[in-house]
Amino acid sequence: MMDVRMIPEFDGSSLAAAEWLRKVESACRLCGIKDVVRVIGLRLTGAAFDVYDQMASEDQGDLKKVQERLLAAFAPDSFVAFEEFTMRRLRDGETADAFLAGLRRLALLAGGMPDKVLASAFVRGLPEHIQEALRAGAPMESLTLDEGLTRARAMLAKGPSDSIRRDGDLPIVAASNGTVPALPRSNTSWRCYACGGPNHLARDCMTRRRGSYAPSRPVEEENEDEDAGLVIIQQE
Repeated sequence: MMDVRMIPEFDGSSLAAAEWLRKVESACRLCGIKDVVRVIGLRLTGAAFDVYDQMASEDQGDLKKVQERLLAAFAPDSFVAFEEFTMRRLRDGETADAFLAGLRRLALLAGGMPDKVLASAFVRGLPEHIQEALRAGAPMESLTLDEGLTRARAMLAKGPSDSIRRDGDLPIVAASNGTVPALPRSNTSWRCYACGGPNHLARDCMTRRRGSYAPSRPVEEENEDEDAGLVIIQQE
């Protein structure tokens, strides 16, 4: 036996009518209660009870008529529901399943949508990097709603993609397109300590071999490497 107090009361404003009716049906089904319409009548209050109370006695015992009457009185306008459907996006902390359930509810209130339209709205409402991954994995024309949900669920569980570039990181695509970031130019030049000429070692110095070398001029911040016959000059 189910305690009907487990089901929240409905006054027409505390909860969406369609969502509340689904909760009542689910609770009754799980508890094995078949007289759903009676449970609905017991949990109505405020304006919602007034609407129910104005129905004919025979209609109050008809589940379909009670549902239709409550939805007509408290469900959002179909045009408003459709506008919300087209603008709906995944919210912070929302799961893929909860997002799809919200889209289904709005689609139902708007008069119903085919699964193909629902799938397109689902993908469009996901973060941009997940949209791109879904489109890259399979043509959108062949992507079913269940496939899109499964893949989106997995990608959202992983968190933001590691491939997204962050400030300070080198572009990951640099190696893939055959380009390598250029190394910064060094301010160091090489001079022969024998003749002072640039870009060669003393052992290869032609002036030294002719026996007519002399340091051309003093240089600042020199470091001699006598084994290599090399002077390193730090240029400012």
